[in-house]
Amino acid sequence: MTSYRGPSSTTPALGGRVHPGEDQHQEEGTGQSTSQKTQVGGGERLRALGGHSSWGPQQFMDLPDPRRGPCRPLFLVVAASLLACGPRQASGPLFISPDSLTAVERHRNVLALENVPEGVQEYSWYRGAEDSAETMIISFRPPDSKVPGPLYSNLVTVTSKGYLSFRMCTLNDTGNYTVQVDTGNGTQRATGWLEVLGEWQVVPLPTADGSWTRGL
Repeated sequence: MTSYRGPSSTTPALGGRVHPGEDQHQEEGTGQSTSQKTQVGGGERLRALGGHSSWGPQQFMDLPDPRRGPCRPLFLVVAASLLACGPRQASGPLFISPDSLTAVERHRNVLALENVPEGVQEYSWYRGAEDSAETMIISFRPPDSKVPGPLYSNLVTVTSKGYLSFRMCTLNDTGNYTVQVDTGNGTQRATGWLEVLGEWQVVPLPTADGSWTRGL
């Protein structure tokens, strides 16, 4: 009776071929073919079971490690972090914040600026829609140089950010205000209408920040 000896050692496996001298061995008790190991950069990579691969060390090095996710060059990650943490650039024209253009009589108010360009050398505030010498309230050169103009009042000042601050608004403060900023390479200007409401026109909102709203 003829016994079955199994496939020849030279029979190619699925998806591969066997070269002369390349033997397959069976591990004891497992019945599985031992994969030949290839040394790559000090680490080991298993070749396909019983098959032949034309990939060399460079191809194995190009494969991403599934445990670490997709490969990302370190310099790209660092560059993205620097961009995210860098200084914000002005994204539009200079303007006076609309939220600061409503004030209440006998209360403090600050005309805040939005989209201020970098490197401002001087802020100049004017009463009205024109930026003339006769209508200037005050000019400010950072960090602490302030020059009062013809329409200056001791009830106004300029903050370190160049905002116009009213220590106590009056009804007569209602009107247009113009700001001009000088960067040394050019100037930008913006105008806004400030409305000062009488205390009888407003009631305090039920919030802790002291906000006001128009009364009925």
